[in-house]
Amino acid sequence: MNKKLLLAHWGERVRQEENTARLAAAHRFVFDCPWDFEGTDEPVFAGDPIRWDLKANGDDEFLYQLNRHRFLLSLAEAHSLTGEAFFLDSFRRLLFDWIERCPYNEQTAKTLWRSLDTAERCANWVKSFILLGSKSFLEEEKLTIDRLMQQHIQVLLDTQSDQNLVSNWGFFHDHGLFFGALYFHDLPLLGRVFAQMTQRYAHQFDPQGVHREASCSYQAAILIFHLDALLFCKREKIAVPEAIRTQTQKIAEALLFFLSPDRKLLPFGDSDTEDCRDLMTRVALLLGDGRFKTFGYPVPDHDTLLFANGEMIASYADLPRRTPETLTFFSQESGHLSSRSDESSCAHGFHWMNPPYGGGHSHSDKLHLDIYLDGQPVLTDSGRYTYRDCPERRQLKSAESHNVCTVDGLDYQTMLSSWDVASAAAVSPIAYREKEAFLFAEGAHYGYLPQNGVLCRRQLLWLKPDIFLIADLFFSSQRHDYTAYFQFAPDCRAVREGDILRCHAKGFDVLLYPFWSGSKIVIDQGLYAPRYNRLQTRDRACITLQGQSSAVGLTLLAKENRVQRPMLLINESETKALSFSVDGRRIGFFVTGKQNCGARRCGNLVFSGQTALQIDDDIYLLKR
Repeated sequence: MNKKLLLAHWGERVRQEENTARLAAAHRFVFDCPWDFEGTDEPVFAGDPIRWDLKANGDDEFLYQLNRHRFLLSLAEAHSLTGEAFFLDSFRRLLFDWIERCPYNEQTAKTLWRSLDTAERCANWVKSFILLGSKSFLEEEKLTIDRLMQQHIQVLLDTQSDQNLVSNWGFFHDHGLFFGALYFHDLPLLGRVFAQMTQRYAHQFDPQGVHREASCSYQAAILIFHLDALLFCKREKIAVPEAIRTQTQKIAEALLFFLSPDRKLLPFGDSDTEDCRDLMTRVALLLGDGRFKTFGYPVPDHDTLLFANGEMIASYADLPRRTPETLTFFSQESGHLSSRSDESSCAHGFHWMNPPYGGGHSHSDKLHLDIYLDGQPVLTDSGRYTYRDCPERRQLKSAESHNVCTVDGLDYQTMLSSWDVASAAAVSPIAYREKEAFLFAEGAHYGYLPQNGVLCRRQLLWLKPDIFLIADLFFSSQRHDYTAYFQFAPDCRAVREGDILRCHAKGFDVLLYPFWSGSKIVIDQGLYAPRYNRLQTRDRACITLQGQSSAVGLTLLAKENRVQRPMLLINESETKALSFSVDGRRIGFFVTGKQNCGARRCGNLVFSGQTALQIDDDIYLLKR
């Protein structure tokens, strides 16, 4: 532990950990540290003696968090930094109280000893023991701890199954087993863990390093497990297979593009807006890759400084920042496309998703789009709030809580519970092309075909660096109502000015020009949950075309005064043509749902194909 750097650079975090430790000593528990995935804001008194099976507010996740024993790591850190016997005495009291009163049996296997939490408890125990040192325990206590550690390992070995090859739980189990192997210096078990991690990676990640459960919080969790393996093996001078290093790099490269410019996770799937600079720092240090330092901290992060040695810290100081080779990330298999104007915290950009899978963590987010300007989120996902099966959870998972389109006011998936859906939708994978001046992409999903007979297609045109055109195309032989939702970031306030939507952001206004023929526009309130257990409202716009068969809706989004003289040249149900000026360039955009419609003249512009772009005299047929 480097006390000097911890106190110099992470004093606030150190105080937070000490506060968590003092609360735990008083049997009051709060889960507000970074990467407490089902976090809480207010301390909860767990009784005296402690009710280790407590479900605060009826939420199972509180019980699970409590039994991961992350608070023991806070107590160990507080003792190591202050030397106060109070923290060590509290640590020993809580640890042995749990050991005595929470035996493993058929009933507790589903609660206190649930395998995921058993794995994380194993990791937190071993990290704590490293900080405290062996002299902190009597010989009899060490024997008890050894016995319990062996029991943890056996529980985790007994949970191995084919299903866990495709579930993030398998990686949680490996995380616990890694620290069990580290505790006993069991190299054969360590080799088994590395082999299992490599096998799970092959089942769970696509070639671009995106996890199959379509949730970047769990992508981050699995990255943390890999980074722990690299960090503690480096500390103990244990060789790590090259496959583990390669996996770590691929997972981190994908996660890099699931961040907003302020380095926070995008809240898609079951994710929280967690600050990722600590993970980017750790990746840079452990892989020696300066690209990630660009997105991290100038010094090693708090958690790394707890365990890193002087050589590791010096290597990070000497590592130069490096600009990423590409600013666009695309995974056709997992359905993610992300791009940014630059690597700074003030970048413009977007994240677009059309995932074909996702399991229980997936939401009704086919063709969902996030947009940020000057580093600020403008259109965002809505988060998860809770895992309890309640109206808020279902609403946040629904289509109307995402930046997508609905048909006849219906969701395209039928939710059966907090986790299950009855009708997962197939997708047409995103395809894109990119030039220096623009990026164009298209995708579709078939969720409304069975019940409504409607195919939904979306096209995105990003005129770099900060102009966005969104074309929504609906194909049907019958009449329907089509609604596009635009969920504004919580710091944005939306107002309607005639046919234009104005969004007040910090320091600038964003204008949305909805070119939807005869549409009904409503601004109302939607839910937003940036972290688990936190719920608020924010503005959203709903644009509805009523009684249409096949139709096209076109939306232009730009900062105020960036676009001059936007004008519809063609305004038909299935065809739209738009012109405007940006920085002295004349822009023409044409989109139609019709096949083989030939050439269309609009003043001095001539369009052909199904989607076309003209920039001054340059013509691009985006879709023929």
